[in-house]
Amino acid sequence: MDRRFRILDADVRLRGPDAVLAPIAGAYARFRVDDVSATARVEVRFDPGPPPRVLAPGLDVPVAEDDDPVRQCYRCFVESVMDAVESRAVLHGASLVAPSGDAIVLCAPSGHGKTTLALALTARGYRLLGDDYSPLDLDTGRVEPFPRAVSLERRSTARPGERPPEAGGAHHLAGKTLLDPAVATSGRLASEPYPLRRVFVLSGRAASWDARRAPVELELTCAAGAVDAAQTGIRSWPGVEILAVRRLQRLERVRIRVDPAVLPLEQLERRLADPAVIFSDRRWPTRPDFSDEPAADPLDRLTAVGIVARELLNRRPGRGILRRYRSAAALFAALVAASHDVRAYRVRVGRLEDTVALIDRLSRRA
Repeated sequence: MDRRFRILDADVRLRGPDAVLAPIAGAYARFRVDDVSATARVEVRFDPGPPPRVLAPGLDVPVAEDDDPVRQCYRCFVESVMDAVESRAVLHGASLVAPSGDAIVLCAPSGHGKTTLALALTARGYRLLGDDYSPLDLDTGRVEPFPRAVSLERRSTARPGERPPEAGGAHHLAGKTLLDPAVATSGRLASEPYPLRRVFVLSGRAASWDARRAPVELELTCAAGAVDAAQTGIRSWPGVEILAVRRLQRLERVRIRVDPAVLPLEQLERRLADPAVIFSDRRWPTRPDFSDEPAADPLDRLTAVGIVARELLNRRPGRGILRRYRSAAALFAALVAASHDVRAYRVRVGRLEDTVALIDRLSRRA
């Protein structure tokens, strides 16, 4: 396979065996371009080896025997694309256009119901802008369409078994079912940008993802030796407890707990930018109880912007949108300016229909 994609301002080339790359090409089929003459800024290639590995800008990631090569390629693909996107702030959230013509964003980590809620809202007249990725133009304050395939937890009952374009025989990617966005929404897709007016920060009954002082658990994929390296090893990081270490050929998988009172999240981000740390995944100990009564509280705009800023998908130090804004402070100021007309709410997710009705009511409020 040799495919080209235009994803926001990133020109991307994906190369390798169809069996590995078809699910990724399917997920991004709506971004595909046919011009193969231009030089791509980003190239992600799966080399079956031996030994198998994934090559991308600044990455040479070995694939261990018990690794899923599709998942490794997908992670390298997404990370490389996000590192290349400088023109938009990519919010970690599902975005829709309300019947009023305003954009809303549902911000939450995986497993908190973003996609399920977004699809349920389309049945109430909303149109989908993007699932999980919501590009915000900081110059205009508008959220742009991002028509990547919708991904649902396998246990979800929303249209199971559908296939995105080009997915071939593969129905899943990274443990989720893939749906073409037009199929998932019965054609209720937005095709142009809309002004952002509502931000909903979703949480469960227990500790919320926006709690800055709560301990943070991370799973890190690192180069061999990263845990115990002299002076710079993960064991030497202040405020970090090593929970588990698994050593593979050329790789180490590490689970850590970080105390933000000792190692603030801004300093943690800089440490995670170390080339020895290949991937980092945040673990969420609790998820919403979808049988609860939902509730919502107003969230002041600066607090909401702070939450959104910390979870931007393209803000790694020295990469992505931070190439344009140079510093986290400048980026935060731009986000505040772009969200001057935004109302924000913290929503405790509960029963699906009741939560959808609550979000719908708050979206329509004048």
